[in-house]
Amino acid sequence: MPHLLQNILILFLASYATLDNQGITILNYWPVTVGMVAGLIMGDLPTAMTIAGTFQLMSLGVAGLGGASVPDYGLATIVGIYLSAEPVLD
Repeated sequence: MPHLLQNILILFLASYATLDNQGITILNYWPVTVGMVAGLIMGDLPTAMTIAGTFQLMSLGVAGLGGASVPDYGLATIVGIYLSAEPVLD
């Protein structure tokens, strides 16, 4: 897959997942679900699932109590996978 297409699809995934999290949820916003889609786009599924699993474990038990904001683990998963996945050279 060309790099430009990968970049566009990753940007679309990040924007769609963020917007989807704000309303009726169609795509699950868990790091493992978003990480699998990002791994398929980047072409490096084992690395993506390792990163997504790590972020999923970090997000377990986190609650926004007392007005504290919860980190955006889904977006962090996409950024982590994008930066660490091996690029597909065509």
